[in-house]
Amino acid sequence: MATAAIAVAGLLGGCAQVISGNGQFSSGLAAVPDANVQINGTDGGPIDKLAGNAISDIQEYWTKEMPLVFGKPYRPPGGFFSIDPGGTQPAPCTNSAADIRGNAFYCPAQNIVAWDRVTLFPTLERTTPSSTRRPCRAPARSWSSPRPTATPGPGPRTR
Repeated sequence: MATAAIAVAGLLGGCAQVISGNGQFSSGLAAVPDANVQINGTDGGPIDKLAGNAISDIQEYWTKEMPLVFGKPYRPPGGFFSIDPGGTQPAPCTNSAADIRGNAFYCPAQNIVAWDRVTLFPTLERTTPSSTRRPCRAPARSWSSPRPTATPGPGPRTR
């Protein structure tokens, strides 16, 4: 559960890295189309577009790196779920929509990733000052990283 939240926080925290040289200034904003990622329960808003773009980048990265680093192909999650914690539609592996309030998680029992689109992303943006944001790096244990079989899951809702 915390892993997905860390991954999301890293993605929202912004990607910046100083590279010395004689480059040209760029605002970093380019006319790039949004990724085409199926997100269950989406409202089609900017939070889910951001999440879809991040998911697409993560999928592309692990598809390339997993075989090189771990010697086996990447197996993506079976689905992505955007949840309104004030709504009536719960995420898989939860009992109610409110169970996900302020959080994001990976549910190994159903191989899905879900997030709270209403409060999680805005809270992360408000509580992460741009001066403390770190360069983006793949989290040590994202939803796609191999997991030791002896490690217990994040809680009873995911079993």
